[in-house]
Amino acid sequence: MLKIAPEKGTLGELATWWMLNRMSNTWAEHNLAAALKVTGIYDPDAIKLDAMIVPRPAAGTPELAIEEILALTGDAARGKNVMTRCLMCHAVGGTGAEVGPALDGWGRGKSPEIIARAIVRPSAEIAQGYDGTEIRTTDGLVIQGLLIKQGDPLMMRSHGGVTQIIPAKRVADRPRRMTESLMMSPSSMGLTAQDVADLIAFLRVP
Repeated sequence: MLKIAPEKGTLGELATWWMLNRMSNTWAEHNLAAALKVTGIYDPDAIKLDAMIVPRPAAGTPELAIEEILALTGDAARGKNVMTRCLMCHAVGGTGAEVGPALDGWGRGKSPEIIARAIVRPSAEIAQGYDGTEIRTTDGLVIQGLLIKQGDPLMMRSHGGVTQIIPAKRVADRPRRMTESLMMSPSSMGLTAQDVADLIAFLRVP
């Protein structure tokens, strides 16, 4: 586990998760706390945390009109290129982050309207298991993401698949469940109505 944990990606994250969960109970005899500190994987006294806040559109930014999107003809080839902007939160074909659900086959069988609403109004219906959490640290940082481990320490996975280990002593307030989706709006990603129409076409490809 100690050899795997420094690796980037899901495997390294899982190894770290298991060690943090077991170091004070069933694996206590291995003195993992000291090993994690020596290897630089987790030192509660020296760990550096970064603010991670979901970008939101500026006040007054109009929402894309779903009716306008549905009136356009989407192009799946262009939509595949648009999809690269989604990889910071979604995985497709094994590539991308796991902050939101994997999108392989997600749009097949769904109507263009359902997909359009999921993209334009992500907070209207958040996928089960992907509720966001907001943590405020004692030094004023705000970290938003998926809470993948509770207790001490906590683990949060944010945009871009960035995972942070947060010592309980660094948490100022009780973690707050977010009512807004962790998914950025189309305007925050610089998407036009045509971009969304193209993305819909790609997601519906059999």
